[in-house]
Amino acid sequence: MSGSISRVFILIAFLVVFQCSKALPNTGLFQSTKDEDNPKEESVYAEVPTNVDGINDFDEHGRTYLIDAALAGDADAIANYIKAGALVDVTTSDGNTALLLAAKNGLYLACMELINHGANLEHKNALGISPLLISVIMGHKLLVQSMLDHNADPNVALPDGTSALMLAAQKGRDEIIHLLLNKGANVNAQSVPGTTPLMFACMSHQLSTVQAVLSAHPALEKKESREGLSALSYAAARGLSDIILELLKAGADIESKDAFGRTPIEVAMFKRQ
Repeated sequence: MSGSISRVFILIAFLVVFQCSKALPNTGLFQSTKDEDNPKEESVYAEVPTNVDGINDFDEHGRTYLIDAALAGDADAIANYIKAGALVDVTTSDGNTALLLAAKNGLYLACMELINHGANLEHKNALGISPLLISVIMGHKLLVQSMLDHNADPNVALPDGTSALMLAAQKGRDEIIHLLLNKGANVNAQSVPGTTPLMFACMSHQLSTVQAVLSAHPALEKKESREGLSALSYAAARGLSDIILELLKAGADIESKDAFGRTPIEVAMFKRQ
């Protein structure tokens, strides 16, 4: 019972200060700086208490105050909950942190507040997804850039070896591809099945995406492990004539054979039967 009363007290206290701050937009939330023109305002911005009891408790939905603030995209609330003792990398039952949840929804200011307070950029949830990976998947370019600028690993990958660069290529996110490459993403990385970023780019069916990956001069003859297909064979199997021409222009070997001894032309014929 005492725990429930404590949580209710915390929530009421924060709501009271939030409402006061909304009425005074020119002064920072919980700011204790004295306003010389209106001395009465000083008391409104009392210092946020630290180590508040119950601040890291989970509610019936399995969320803490900080996680709720992150889901709401409330950067001011995030800063104040952390100051009050909220753990920045506290996780839900499925391993999601406040940063992961905010990143999924593209809540930039909330993400930056968490990152600036030391949120772990390399943490992965139960599915092996990190903040950078979810930002790439969802196409949040600004978040990707900011996370990379804060030293997020550009080669982070899912459990099957699918890297951030591969995901960007698969989804045709050209600008994100360039961001990752500029930060050192491995253009020749292979997933567990042996798929490369260039192969994923071919899967996107977008010429500009293939060109974006080719700009980093990848090894053209790497092959995936199931059928021994090269990027050119991938394109040939899908009848992507513009991409085939682009790969040949880059130096792809039209005589290269897969695990069954088929050239890209023969793969194209086989797949079209």
